[in-house]
Amino acid sequence: MPAKPESKCDYVVLEKFALALLAPRMSSLRNFFRLGALLILGTTAAHAHDALQSSTNIRLWPDQMEVTVLMARASSLSLVDNSPNVPITTENFADTYQALLLKSAPTLVEITLDSKEIKPRSMAVSLPDETDVEFDFVYDRPANGRRMQVTISFLKKMPAGFMDSLEMSEATNILGYGDQSDDDPVWEIKIGDPPIKLPFEKNPPIPSASIPVPASLSAATAQLSSPVTVASVSYPASYLIPAIVLPAVILLLIILFVRKKAGRR
Repeated sequence: MPAKPESKCDYVVLEKFALALLAPRMSSLRNFFRLGALLILGTTAAHAHDALQSSTNIRLWPDQMEVTVLMARASSLSLVDNSPNVPITTENFADTYQALLLKSAPTLVEITLDSKEIKPRSMAVSLPDETDVEFDFVYDRPANGRRMQVTISFLKKMPAGFMDSLEMSEATNILGYGDQSDDDPVWEIKIGDPPIKLPFEKNPPIPSASIPVPASLSAATAQLSSPVTVASVSYPASYLIPAIVLPAVILLLIILFVRKKAGRR
C-alpha cells in the first residue's frame, strides 16, 4: 500500500517553524547576499561595459604605478580619428585597430603631481575579453605627500551621459574612488593618505569598562560559582530482591502454562 503523502498543512507548519528560527539572522543573511551580489556585479562591470560606461583602475606598487582603462569596443571607436567603419573583432584588431588605439592612448588620461604632468614609462592596448578594450599604462611610483590629480581626458570625445568609474588601491586597501563625467573629469588624492574605510568593514571594538560590584552581590556570585556536591543514594537489598525474583516467577508461570496447553493437544 503506498505511503500517505504529507499534507500541505505539514509543509506550512515546517516553513513557519524554519522562518521563526531564522528570523533573528535574516538581517545578517540579507547583508551577506547583498555584499556577494555587489562583489559579483563589480567584477562583471570590470570586464563588460556598456556603450556609456568605462572604468579607470589605478594601482600602487612598491616600485611603480599602474593605470588600467577599460571600455566597450564600440566606445573605443570614438577615440580613433578616421576610424574604419567596421566593428572591432579579434580577427581585425591586430591589423586594423591596435595601432590606431595605441596612437590615441597618450591623450586618454592626464596625471599631474603637484601640478606637474608625468608621462608613462610604457603603454599597451589589448582585448581582454569578447566585449572590451583595455589600455595599460605604467608610471614611476609617486612619492608620499605629493598631490596627484587625474583628469579623464577622453570623456570629452564620448557621447552625452558617458561616465567613468575610477578607483585607486594599494595591496588590499582602497585609497579612493569616484565617478567622472565630461562636466567633472578631474579626481584628486594625496599620496600616502590612509585608506578609506568601506561600509561593510568591521567596526572597531568597543572599549571595556570596569564597573564596581557590591559586596553582597559578589558574595552571592561566589556561592553560585562554588562546586555543588550531589549525595549518592544507596538502595537496601530488600528493594532489589523483588525486582529480580518477580520477573523470574512470571517467566516460570508462562512456561508452565505453555506446557499445559501442549499436553491437552
